[in-house]
Amino acid sequence: MHAPEIAKRLNVSEAALVAARIGTGALRLRPDAAVLLSSISEWGRVLCAFSNESGVHMPLGDVALESNEGGPLRLFGAHMDAEIDGEAVAEAFLFLDRDESHGNSRSIQLFDERGAPIVKIFIFHKGHFEAVEAGIRSLATEDQSRVPAPRSTTPAYDPGAASGRQDHDLDSLNCVGQEAIEEYLSAV
Repeated sequence: MHAPEIAKRLNVSEAALVAARIGTGALRLRPDAAVLLSSISEWGRVLCAFSNESGVHMPLGDVALESNEGGPLRLFGAHMDAEIDGEAVAEAFLFLDRDESHGNSRSIQLFDERGAPIVKIFIFHKGHFEAVEAGIRSLATEDQSRVPAPRSTTPAYDPGAASGRQDHDLDSLNCVGQEAIEEYLSAV
């Protein structure tokens, strides 16, 4: 099983699952996404896992970070272009794991105030990770308890709503989509 299924069955957040591994693979980091990801271009190929209710988008490749004061953080490469709200990050972890399905994994995982994942970035190259590991570990917090401890974050952050506000054709798309659904259902 993967983390989302485990969290759902246990009725806990995904951040709580990672926090439970502090001391045995997880290290709580300062929830400062801009600082944590500042060296991402040195990590080699990474897999960025972005999840939502529809599933997980997992682009793989070299990634760079663009940070604008007060604005979203942009993660981009030839294969992807994504923005995250650094202010929405309430929990951050370095997570080192070993399992039979995936082998060794090294990741930086960022979670919102509900403990839901914002992005999990898996670092594939052991040598690249070893080169930046000390810098990442230097961002550890004093609080290494196994209790999830989100700080106050941007209230009611909703990436779907932000996207909808920017989509000028949203109303016409919803109308067309609703018509198509009603037509399909009447034919069935």
